[in-house]
Amino acid sequence: MERKQFKYSALVSMLLLSFSTNASSDYSLGVLVDGNGRTLDGWINYNQVFSVPVFPHKSQHQKTQSKNESPFHTRSQFQILIGETDVSSLFRWQDNHLSFAGDAPLPSGENELTVNQLVNNNWTTVGSIPVQILTSGGFKQASWTPRLEVGLNSQLDERTSGDAVESERPTFTDITASIGLTSHHENNNLELNSNINLLAVSNREQAVRFAQENQNASKLDLADYQVSMKRSNHRLILGHTNFGNNPLLIDGLSRRGLSWQFASESNVTFNGALLSGTDIVGFDNFTGLADHDEQFVNAFGFGFTTFADSRISLRVEGTFLDAERKPIGNLGIGEIASAEKSRGIGLKFTASDQENLLSSELIIGLSHYSNPQ
Repeated sequence: MERKQFKYSALVSMLLLSFSTNASSDYSLGVLVDGNGRTLDGWINYNQVFSVPVFPHKSQHQKTQSKNESPFHTRSQFQILIGETDVSSLFRWQDNHLSFAGDAPLPSGENELTVNQLVNNNWTTVGSIPVQILTSGGFKQASWTPRLEVGLNSQLDERTSGDAVESERPTFTDITASIGLTSHHENNNLELNSNINLLAVSNREQAVRFAQENQNASKLDLADYQVSMKRSNHRLILGHTNFGNNPLLIDGLSRRGLSWQFASESNVTFNGALLSGTDIVGFDNFTGLADHDEQFVNAFGFGFTTFADSRISLRVEGTFLDAERKPIGNLGIGEIASAEKSRGIGLKFTASDQENLLSSELIIGLSHYSNPQ
């Protein structure tokens, strides 16, 4: 009785061992190499010719030599994935390598290249290696994100009584659509970002430029946009941008125009802006600088930190301002418009401890403002 139990246990163990062995792959992967056999260990172009060496295990190598056949002698015996995308049809087997000829673009970004082998009608992983593929534009990262928001405002009926007067639109259905597109591209020390927002309306009175153009206002127009480029320590922004951090001179002014920033590793900063003197919407005066000689906001700033290694550090920031606006009222604001001129200088001192538990600010602003008739 004990002998039969031993034989049965041994038989089960042999079956489990056999199943585990058959379910494993007979091959392993090498590293990526180019067409000349040189190792590729960085980012590669989306159509770069490369191959992945596939090494048979010793027992399998002897078996395939005796049969004189390749380990993947039919396409259905292997599968190649980049991330979650199956790209098997783009690779071919040649001289113990899975080769990509660059005939079609591969999925970009940082992914894992995984090779699976068909063993006992099941896909078994041969191995995975990291692969970094640039986009067709040569960027490491590239994304486009569209956005659409639709609003409906409707009144089916209106009833009045007594002295109440019926409105001009007793029944109406107004549709508005906010359309946006955001992009991000990055490569080494270059970063590009953009954001554009359009507004489409069915009722012309709700158009973004109705206050200026009345019935000539377009029902589809530009609400705002921004395009920024960052390279190393520099950033350049075109479109709607904010500038200023001195509440006595210029603080977070949002206008259409051009601004730039520089920040060093030692916390020395320089920034400047050429902005429109008035709020702008619509495609007209796209950069905001078309009439910059008549209405403008020119500003320049700097900053540096002293005693950075001490218990108390001091941040000094300065701002210069030169602004002028001709008598045109801002969008949607009921006001008596008049020309304005402003010039000034501001300083901001910020002291704080290393843990930022205590801080204090001293802000100074000197300016000359004139409102000629």
